[in-house]
Amino acid sequence: MLFQDAHWPQLLDWLVDDRSVVPVVGEELSQVIVGGVERSFTQILAEELARELGRPMAPSLEVLNDEARSQNDGAFYRDLRSMHRELLRRVAYSEGRRAAGQPPEPGDLFLNEPLRWLAATVDFPLFVAATTDGLLALAIQLNRGEEDPARVSAPDWNGPGTRLLNSRLKDTNDLPVGWKPPAQRGAGTVVFHLFGRLDSAPECALSDAHRLEIIVACLERKGQTKLLTTGIRDRNVLILGSTLPDCLVATFVRVLKGKGLRDPTMTMETLADGRTKTGRDASLVTFLHEQSSGTCLYQSGDAAAFVGELHQRWLAHPRHGRLGIGEEAGAVLDDSRQRPERCIFLSYASKDVTWARQICEQLTTLQLPVWFDKARLEGGEPWDPQLQIAVAKCRLFLPLISPNSARPGEHYYFREWEWAEKRAEAVRGRPFLFPLIHADVSSEHQDFVKQCCARLVASQGAARVRGPLEQEDLERLKAAYKRAGGAAAF
Repeated sequence: MLFQDAHWPQLLDWLVDDRSVVPVVGEELSQVIVGGVERSFTQILAEELARELGRPMAPSLEVLNDEARSQNDGAFYRDLRSMHRELLRRVAYSEGRRAAGQPPEPGDLFLNEPLRWLAATVDFPLFVAATTDGLLALAIQLNRGEEDPARVSAPDWNGPGTRLLNSRLKDTNDLPVGWKPPAQRGAGTVVFHLFGRLDSAPECALSDAHRLEIIVACLERKGQTKLLTTGIRDRNVLILGSTLPDCLVATFVRVLKGKGLRDPTMTMETLADGRTKTGRDASLVTFLHEQSSGTCLYQSGDAAAFVGELHQRWLAHPRHGRLGIGEEAGAVLDDSRQRPERCIFLSYASKDVTWARQICEQLTTLQLPVWFDKARLEGGEPWDPQLQIAVAKCRLFLPLISPNSARPGEHYYFREWEWAEKRAEAVRGRPFLFPLIHADVSSEHQDFVKQCCARLVASQGAARVRGPLEQEDLERLKAAYKRAGGAAAF
């Protein structure tokens, strides 16, 4: 079935009240920001490793692994483990400098927003990593302020801190006997690497054949995965950003159910990835839609969009509370709400949230403070006064104009446009409007926008883009921010 708005309240209650939601985090979310561009962490690892070894640039880590296995090259895995640890240290170092308000440096690697949002959602007591890198665990440990993000272990599995469990091809680990979510929210988190972790290479699954063996072992409850397999069957699972082949995804859903796909269950699995969003793989989407009872397919966006909406709704939940830990995760700059006069206000249609996040990540990487409304406002706060004050005081106003926003109807961003248009009438001698017009916007769309707010498309700062900003547009935006009186740290 399709994931509907009506599913959100039940999912949030399961998360906040029962803490019975388990995210399974895949490759689509295991990304880092490099120079304002989002890239796969493992792809960067493969490129760095190939360069270090003086080999031709490999298309993927799996190709390098296949070569090493065929040549029985044990030194390769030593270098792989070392490079993995080095890249994680670079991410931790970059994030520490960003938290201290320092400007970016060449070679910085930053966590992407979806990972930070997942890490900040402290009502997840258990994460399952469907990747072999340590990026998810690092995001959680940095969010919790743990001193040694690279390696944490302790005998008390129900105590505070983040615990890492890694499957291995020969001796798969499992949840400890008697493990249960800590009574105190945010007190302890387990990250279970289903396919192992690069720290233990070559005893981790770097090929689909090895991943299949681990999933089949879970299905048959062989080896030492029985407690994990049984435990997640009693919970509501989010399969986020998976890039596994169709057969592995379908088999994993079968593992989660513990019974036939059509048999009714008391729990729910939700899939959100590029397949469910675009329908590019109609066979898997159609199969699960028709054959798997209780499996929901999120088609309002990709995995990043789902995580973003989940985190916003979690913050707004009446029983979310005030936890301290991760409360500002998702916030772009700690003081942006208190000081909107420093900010760039990003105005967008909800269907463009993924594009908006890409722009937001690029700007924050450049130390440009951004007012990203749904990431900033907490539940219970009045939207109109907060947003109207932000538009009235912001340094620059960036509306994202796309086929989604240039359409008739009653939409909240129209109010933001109107407020900005009125303010623009009084702004003289400096930039204020900087519209980003998507390349798919037609002349009819532009005519519609002109009827609403003529100044938006007539602004000299308007830039036509297809997605993330090109370097030329980033430089123009930085210059506009400076001319507008912003004090970014370049």
